[in-house]
Amino acid sequence: MGKTIRPLYFFLFLLTIFYLVQIIPPVQGEETVPTLGQEQKSYVPGRLLMLVGKGREGNNKALLEELTGKYHLVVVGRKKLPQFGREIVLFSTSGDMEALSRRIGKEYKGLQVQPDYYYFTLGSVDEDLNRETVLDFLNIQTNATGRGVRVAVIDTGVDVNHEDLSSHIVTHANYVEDSGYRPEIHGTAVAGIIGALSNGSGTAGIAPESELIALRACEQLYEDKALARCSSSSIVQAIDAAASQGADIVNMSLGTSFSDHIVATILDDPAVGNILFLAPAGNDAGLTALSFPASHPRVISVAGELEDGSLVPNSRVASLADLILPSHYVLATLPGSEIGFMTGTSMASAEASGLFAILHPDPKTVASCRDKTSLVLCLVGLEK
Repeated sequence: MGKTIRPLYFFLFLLTIFYLVQIIPPVQGEETVPTLGQEQKSYVPGRLLMLVGKGREGNNKALLEELTGKYHLVVVGRKKLPQFGREIVLFSTSGDMEALSRRIGKEYKGLQVQPDYYYFTLGSVDEDLNRETVLDFLNIQTNATGRGVRVAVIDTGVDVNHEDLSSHIVTHANYVEDSGYRPEIHGTAVAGIIGALSNGSGTAGIAPESELIALRACEQLYEDKALARCSSSSIVQAIDAAASQGADIVNMSLGTSFSDHIVATILDDPAVGNILFLAPAGNDAGLTALSFPASHPRVISVAGELEDGSLVPNSRVASLADLILPSHYVLATLPGSEIGFMTGTSMASAEASGLFAILHPDPKTVASCRDKTSLVLCLVGLEK
């Protein structure tokens, strides 16, 4: 009889485990690193981000007291955005991030509250063949070098002591919480593609006499890999800094798979109306739309092309981009005054930023050329 009872108990035990797995919810706020083709959203665990300032007559103190008491929030940080007359407020919470954001937004019309979303850089290191120059790829000629044009690089830390970069990095700053400024792979590569000096050694950028503003808004996740993670809060602070430093162009070689309303609000602000923003289309072949911020109307979106002519992330999304440039084995600066090869639409976006630095078009001219067959040919006067 005992031999028949034991299998029955074992079956009931398995049935109980299966039932518990079905009813117990996943841990709230667990960190994930999704590819951009996925719908899953990733954000700083337990942290809400709020954009305040305009239209509230500076009465933020009373608003914060009301919100913290009503929704059991704790204010963990307040960051001024002087160029926009706003500030961002960071809250800590143990509640459901998405549900809480929707509830506050519904009860306080016009108040922008969301999780502090993660972005990821869109390039990686490769050691292989070199690339054709961007000007050859586009079949245009110019002697312009980008002199006097300021390009802000919102990325990981740029190596400000790199021999190909140090002399024309006009300023650098850090907006990553609990992590000091340091040289990292992705930001150093992007900066070099845009503006590495033409000094007879290493590599030269597309606009070798441009002025670089290095703004660290992303943190490299692994010691020997370019993959990095940024947050909504660090990105908006970096955009504010770019505006205050007189940037003509802002390169954001990063992306996420959904629209970020707070970052979009900052991009739409008149305070940055004379700045050209560029961002990569995305790397994931499964994408069906441009990554954000490339998808934002104010941002010049850049897709990639491989050596075999195939498009990145895919032909459908590339057809939505404003520009397509080489994205495979792009020679770039690396930390420690090194050089190497990088792959990804992050690199194509950096090339485009260098290109815009040497063309230096007026933002209104860019807007009028975006509906032409070729944005670049329109900008150089070869397409009307």
